[in-house]
Amino acid sequence: MKRLTQTLIIAALSGAIVAGCVKVKTGQTSEEVLESNKVRARQVRIQWAEQIRDASPKETAQLVKTHIDSVSAWYIRYGYKVADEWHKGNQAKGEAIDGAEMRKNVDAWIAVQKPILNAYEDNLEFGISKIKQSGEFSPETMELFDRFAEQFYTNRSTVFYPHENVEFYESALIEIQRVTESLSRQLEQELKKY
Repeated sequence: MKRLTQTLIIAALSGAIVAGCVKVKTGQTSEEVLESNKVRARQVRIQWAEQIRDASPKETAQLVKTHIDSVSAWYIRYGYKVADEWHKGNQAKGEAIDGAEMRKNVDAWIAVQKPILNAYEDNLEFGISKIKQSGEFSPETMELFDRFAEQFYTNRSTVFYPHENVEFYESALIEIQRVTESLSRQLEQELKKY
């Protein structure tokens, strides 16, 4: 029951944090949003560290898997929003917008969200290190965790660094979603052994 409660807490926390990354017109300057996100990122790290500290190795493994699942799903959803905007931009402009131009738009959003995005990475790395330190998992399980963590970074770079054209970008989104879901299922099965 404790594991389920922790898993639900991390899922809710990830959802709340991710929801906080959605661009909302608040009247705040970029600097104010950036400062607010720095505070939020510190809170994210503290809450994650508290959860990991109190968790068994198996619970930590589940928390890390849920973290990767949640944040990756959000990255991919955001990617599809970028693709929709890209299509609208192409139609409005009457010609195809290239990846470099679209990347400038995404870069502007990332600039104020960077503290939170970095907190997600820090949390992942901290969780993975705790799992490795526990010595509870086989080399095969750890290899699968490493592949899933690597996919997390692939998801981030694919979504936030568009290139080529919108069709190429959408194909890349489909592929990272397929690979992420496959690795998630594999890791879920692997963790049932413990």
